[in-house]
Amino acid sequence: MKTPQIPSREEMYSRSKGILEVDILKDKSVAIVGLGSFGSTIAVELVKAGVGVFHLYDFDTIELHNLARHTATVNDLGRLKTDVIKETILGKNPYAEVHKYEVNISLQPEALTDVIQDIDLLICATDNNRSRFVLSNIAHQYQKICIYGRAFT
Repeated sequence: MKTPQIPSREEMYSRSKGILEVDILKDKSVAIVGLGSFGSTIAVELVKAGVGVFHLYDFDTIELHNLARHTATVNDLGRLKTDVIKETILGKNPYAEVHKYEVNISLQPEALTDVIQDIDLLICATDNNRSRFVLSNIAHQYQKICIYGRAFT
């Protein structure tokens, strides 16, 4: 099997220079809480844009019903969503820094408050109101920008 050649950091985003501020984004840190269909897609798009530091929060595993809209594949069934998305991020940018937290943020908000000062953006992509309220309180307390996304079914 051929060993893949990993390009330099500069080569990774050469096509985006002048279009996106990739040099600025490589030092930006984002926390994504909820790695379902919405959160996983956001993570992939942010790494493609050049964001360099990720804090991923989800306690769930990939299940069959996730596959229709998720970035995961059948090969990921049963795996933790944090592991799948970390692997995907590093597959797009091996220079990215990825931290994983397999926690229910509603029950363990300290997992986020321990790192909240280090992040530039908080993204709430959870599927319940309790976690959204917890994140809203944390974002307000630490004066962090938080983006909320929600899909209705």
